[in-house]
Amino acid sequence: MHYLLEGLKAGWKNKRMMLVFYLVNLFFSIIVMIPFRSFLINYAGQSLSGKSLAEHFDLDFLFEFIRNNNGVVSMLTSIFLVVGSIYWLVGLLLSGGAYGVFSSGDRYSFPLFWKYAGHYFSRFVRLFLWSIPVFVIFYSIQFLENGVIRLLYGTDPYENILVWGAAIKTGLGYLGILIYYLTLDYARVYTVQTGETKMRRALWHGVKFTFRHFISTLSLSLILFLTGAVALVLYNPLADALHRPNTLVVILLLLVQQCYILFRIYLRLTLYAGQTFLHSRKNVDQTVTSPEPGYDTGALAAGMES
Repeated sequence: MHYLLEGLKAGWKNKRMMLVFYLVNLFFSIIVMIPFRSFLINYAGQSLSGKSLAEHFDLDFLFEFIRNNNGVVSMLTSIFLVVGSIYWLVGLLLSGGAYGVFSSGDRYSFPLFWKYAGHYFSRFVRLFLWSIPVFVIFYSIQFLENGVIRLLYGTDPYENILVWGAAIKTGLGYLGILIYYLTLDYARVYTVQTGETKMRRALWHGVKFTFRHFISTLSLSLILFLTGAVALVLYNPLADALHRPNTLVVILLLLVQQCYILFRIYLRLTLYAGQTFLHSRKNVDQTVTSPEPGYDTGALAAGMES
């Protein structure tokens, strides 16, 4: 809980950083929305179906659109994949800036943020490439369930065993993905705080750190994930209630949506800051050497003690 509170304070202290993440999300949303809106208008136009979509989302309409526009759907899928890949790369770039600012102990500034973002971008890309086998290993943990059931119950287990086994398998799959992301996050924190250039070493440190402090690393991420889930549960009925073809209601819905997006961005920055504080505190005796000029390695620890 201490690291969560420190993360919340650091995220709010650097709230101007939220604008960078917000504008990037807005930019990519517009890029995706423009072709989809164009195809949708050409298909629905001013018909009754088009008007009904202004009030609520219709799954039947979506399935009909997909069935009658296979070529359009394939084109939109390609656009989403390309834009999604670029968005992911930009996310890596922004995370370097955020981790750098939080690790330095300084307040956000435009030059400082982008200095760190550019400095660590290539390392984070290499780190991701090194982490692909780690993802395969962690994700494959779920398939141990098949071997255990076969070993204990043979090739024809009872139906209730299969049901429980499927639930356990799904849980292990999600757990493996979560551990992978924790490993990757703390490898990035380690890279920023130490100036490590060998990404295989950073990745190995991320694995060791995640398992050595599993309760702390898991609880921090899980609390923020559940907070985001609660926010989504509260947001959905409110957004559904505001789906009306009325100018004032549309403006209100737009404001609610932007507030929700900003809150999710704040949670992400809180996670970055909390992970930075957690890693720094758990490795307080570790010698930190960074190639960054002006990088104050004692600023973060001093800020935590104050």
